[in-house]
Amino acid sequence: MTRSAQLLPFFLFLALLVWTSEARSEPLEGADKFVSELEDCAQAILGGDRAARTPEIAVAYNRAKEARRKGVDQAGQEEAERLRAEADRMLLKLFEDFEGGREVRISDSGPAMDLTPTIRVRSDPEPVLLRVSAGEGPTSFAVADADLWAHAVTLPLLEIPYHPPGTTWVLLLLRNAPSGRNAQEVRFKSNEDPPKTWVAGFPIEASPWGRVQVHILDETGTPVPAMVRLTSRKTGQTRKPSGAVLFDEQVDIPAHGRPSFDGAHSANLPGEWKGRYWVLPGPGETALPPGEWEIHVRRGFEFVPLHEAFTVESGRVTEKRLTLKRWIDMPALGWYSGDDHIHSRIQDDADAERLMAWVRAEDVHVANVLRMGDHLRVYYEQRGFGPEFRVQEGSYALVPGQEDPRYFMGHALGLNLTAPVRDEKRYLLNDWIADTIHAQGGLYGHCHLANNLFDIERDLALLMPEGKSDFGEILQFRKLGIKQYYDALDLGWKLAASAGSDTPYGSSLGENRVYAYVGTEGFSVDAWFEGLRRGRTFVTNGPMLDLRVDQALPGDTVASKENRALPVRAIARGIPLGSAPRTLRLVCHGEVVASATSENPDQAELQLNLELPVEYGFWIAAQVEGWDQSVGHTTPVYVAREGYRFWNFQRAREIIAHYQRVLANLEGILTHLHDQDRAGKVSKMDFVNQGLLFGAPEVLERVERARGHYNNLLAVHDAEAQSRAKGDRADE
Repeated sequence: MTRSAQLLPFFLFLALLVWTSEARSEPLEGADKFVSELEDCAQAILGGDRAARTPEIAVAYNRAKEARRKGVDQAGQEEAERLRAEADRMLLKLFEDFEGGREVRISDSGPAMDLTPTIRVRSDPEPVLLRVSAGEGPTSFAVADADLWAHAVTLPLLEIPYHPPGTTWVLLLLRNAPSGRNAQEVRFKSNEDPPKTWVAGFPIEASPWGRVQVHILDETGTPVPAMVRLTSRKTGQTRKPSGAVLFDEQVDIPAHGRPSFDGAHSANLPGEWKGRYWVLPGPGETALPPGEWEIHVRRGFEFVPLHEAFTVESGRVTEKRLTLKRWIDMPALGWYSGDDHIHSRIQDDADAERLMAWVRAEDVHVANVLRMGDHLRVYYEQRGFGPEFRVQEGSYALVPGQEDPRYFMGHALGLNLTAPVRDEKRYLLNDWIADTIHAQGGLYGHCHLANNLFDIERDLALLMPEGKSDFGEILQFRKLGIKQYYDALDLGWKLAASAGSDTPYGSSLGENRVYAYVGTEGFSVDAWFEGLRRGRTFVTNGPMLDLRVDQALPGDTVASKENRALPVRAIARGIPLGSAPRTLRLVCHGEVVASATSENPDQAELQLNLELPVEYGFWIAAQVEGWDQSVGHTTPVYVAREGYRFWNFQRAREIIAHYQRVLANLEGILTHLHDQDRAGKVSKMDFVNQGLLFGAPEVLERVERARGHYNNLLAVHDAEAQSRAKGDRADE
């Protein structure tokens, strides 16, 4: 073999090493954060074509981040690196030959910058692009966020990072600049080890701020609380209105382990109305930097939201008087909104006053404020339970309840309690929890059906056959989840449709809500809970629903001794160009039996009118989708033919088999854990598994009891099959 042939593998290895190094180039320093901030101010600092290219670059970085998150294998990671490298090339291309920005030259003697012209602050934050040159080398990026209000003499200097050698593009965001001509000291700090630091300064000049007076009124001219946000049209930044209610200790810190920063609540709403809002309890005057601004105002789903632009002039007061108008008055029709799932501490009157302001600003009439527990402890403590601890202002009420237990059987709600129901020795016995809640006159419900979270099917499999469940959350986090709900209904079980925000965990108060029918004789908290217990409900995050079957409301049962035609009417309503209904459906045993569709987003109403035969009985519900992707769903009306169950006869055995598998899985987990414990493999410090071991025998007894219920259902199914086979037809 020749010397060249011997060296060939070595050269191939070197070529592969070089290719791999190029393919896996180092990411641009600071690029991700720089691009995310650049999106809001590209026009101001880049202008023209370069600004127009910025959103595309932001999308490229987001695509790379998503690929990095999903890339669990080598091929996925290589694809993520390829996408990131492409995004880096786009960003470098954007700044190629760009002569803008204020140049700062850093040499061995320190930084130097042209101090003329003065940096003029015209918005808040005011974006300033610095081109920090520190010799020949690669390009990098950085962001420096400067709150000039906070940087007093005794506080550290504002730091501006740079990466020598080479050029660092720094996006400097100046916030809360004092009016008039001032100078700001800064410290340039390199990323070397140890870092080099240089103190410098630059002149800034800011115009005096203006002020905006905000008055939110109802149609009678009375001030009302509302959800408000102020947005700079130049930068897209939102600002807290003066007088906004803050919930740092009461809601936010226990939920997230960190301060709430500016107290905003992010509403995950359909359409253009999603985003950050503050609770504004009444009129207020807010100082704002001069410029073009927008105000968004919401108050629940029955008022038309408002969106207006206005100009703030330096040193002047701008007054905004905004009147919220109803597009529908549901209380006048006997329906009152509620949220079944709000976590907030209420320990004193101040806690209650703040939360009541939020509830009224969202127009939620019954706010179920839940103490939360798990197998170890409780959170969001309440000062008491029962009617004497309700807080009520007119038709708005805060009612203490609980989300507890939250454990191996899923999460459960107890509403309208007179006392919390909790016993660590019986923490797995949800049937005991439900019985105790019912003995108080309260309601027991299943959380998170919409998203099928936390093994909630175990609770359904055990409790539904015994009729211990009152309601289930089928709308949450903007998702209408109906599979588990339909399975329960298809076995002939009644379950009221409910909805809750689960504030503050990924949702804002009232973002999803349940309407309960109390009648037209007047509101009371007890009447609302009676409406929920009876299933006279629908859930929504925008459109309104009305379902009648032979005059029966959702939750009612229409009993019939014979097959006859029943008139069915469904109406969906919404805000034109918003929650206006696009599709209205009637769902019977999980199948769409009728639908209506609108081609006009300005059409506020859709109707369905038809007749359905009783046959062997059925359940029927109305479902709506709005033009803005909002949704709604009613509790069914139950049609019961004498001698038959109103279930889905064709699917019943399939669903029973599914629940039997859920029971078998539950039994297997607990039996295996018991065997592990007998073998000495479960630590006494393992509180999770020790808790399961403590209640396992009782749960296994309930598994056997549930199996008996399902076997009885199979026998009922067999009897109905024989009856139908003998010709005892519903159409005779």
